[in-house]
Amino acid sequence: MAVRLLAFLCALAALAGLALAARDLNRVLRAPAPDTVAAQPGGAQPQPPTPAPPVPPAQAWPPLFGTLVVPEPQPPTPPQPPAPPAPPLSSLGFTLKGTATLNGETWAILAHPTGERILRVGDMLAEGLQVVAIDDSGLWVARNGGRDVLEFTE
Repeated sequence: MAVRLLAFLCALAALAGLALAARDLNRVLRAPAPDTVAAQPGGAQPQPPTPAPPVPPAQAWPPLFGTLVVPEPQPPTPPQPPAPPAPPLSSLGFTLKGTATLNGETWAILAHPTGERILRVGDMLAEGLQVVAIDDSGLWVARNGGRDVLEFTE
């Protein structure tokens, strides 16, 4: 019990000290600023205040993560014209002669100036040309991300 009473009295004294300090701070902040040049007794000319001592330059620390280099802005690049369309499959010399189905697998018969070929789904027709489907409309080939068809000749 005595300890609590002592703690209460110390807290009360600290609170009173805080109130007195706040009152003094209020007086200082509200008081007018003194003139920096005061009249000298005996008619002497007032002396200008002495300048403050120069502040030493701050210590330059080495960069921790390197120096910042801002790249020069580059002029915008002109838009590229679209790529010309790929030539039709018939211009490569291939001609679809017919299709055949055996055991559920469809085959295509192609004629080319170098000779005839028999292809199925998954075979490569030429470099970059893979057979993806064979149906009644013709031979479908994957090319440049799209699909082209080589149709029957009439």
